Amino acid sequence: MRALVCLWLVACWRDVPPPRDPQPEAAEPEPAPASRIVPDLPTPKPDPFGDLIVEFDDYVDQLCRCSDSNCATRVATDLQKWGEQMTPELRGLTPTPEQQKRLTEVSKRFSDCMLKAMQAGSGGTAPTP
Repeated sequence: MRALVCLWLVACWRDVPPPRDPQPEAAEPEPAPASRIVPDLPTPKPDPFGDLIVEFDDYVDQLCRCSDSNCATRVATDLQKWGEQMTPELRGLTPTPEQQKRLTEVSKRFSDCMLKAMQAGSGGTAPTP
């Protein structure tokens, strides 16, 4: 199963970014009033891989709460569907070394929890919140 997750993650990463849609020209913003005291703070950059890791970690948490293979299979199926939805958003992006390390840690935990649940057999319980 770990091999499938790793294969899926590797397949998602591409070197070529998707073509960009033409951006409409934005109107020039109005100048701020002279009495404004607080300067504009920079908007934080979106972090798609950081968001992916948080979401993946949530699925792994659910999987680790499973006590049988039926539950683990349901969580893995949900994870696969989520991964398919995320694939277009991640094309052409590369994780930072820190993100790659964290992703490796979460993947290892995923593998350990999946193995534990599969070894427990089928019992029909859902993950506990």
